[in-house]
Amino acid sequence: TGDVKATVLGTSFNVRNFSEEATIRIALETGSIHVEGNNQNGNQSQLVLVPNEMTSYTKSSGEMIKSKFDMEEVFAWKNNTIYFKQANLTEVESKLERWFGVNIVLANQPNTAVSLSTTFTNQSLENILETLKFTLGFEYEFLKDKVNIQFK
Repeated sequence: TGDVKATVLGTSFNVRNFSEEATIRIALETGSIHVEGNNQNGNQSQLVLVPNEMTSYTKSSGEMIKSKFDMEEVFAWKNNTIYFKQANLTEVESKLERWFGVNIVLANQPNTAVSLSTTFTNQSLENILETLKFTLGFEYEFLKDKVNIQFK
């Protein structure tokens, strides 16, 4: 969990901590969890989560915020489901890269903002791209572990 210490108290939970993201997120499905983190002054912040609560810990400041979350969205991966909720192109690209272990290169991106809300369960990258190309208006090609996406 990086800069955050989480003590499990008989529970199921999800930790999201990617080096390129500014925030660590811990979401609780069942049980309870005690979370500790150091703030900007070196003091320790701590809180206890109950089901359907999450904490967002900002790596740069050490700020820890408790909130509610969408259980289906956060735990979709357990059902082999890729879940997009009002996702922009950067979020779609990042999630597909992580899920399938590929590098995605976007070219000629649209001028208008993209907001994608959909799910894909047990789908291959090719099936997902075939579906998205009609919605988002692009062509794609596979080159080993790289996918080039060219918007129209």
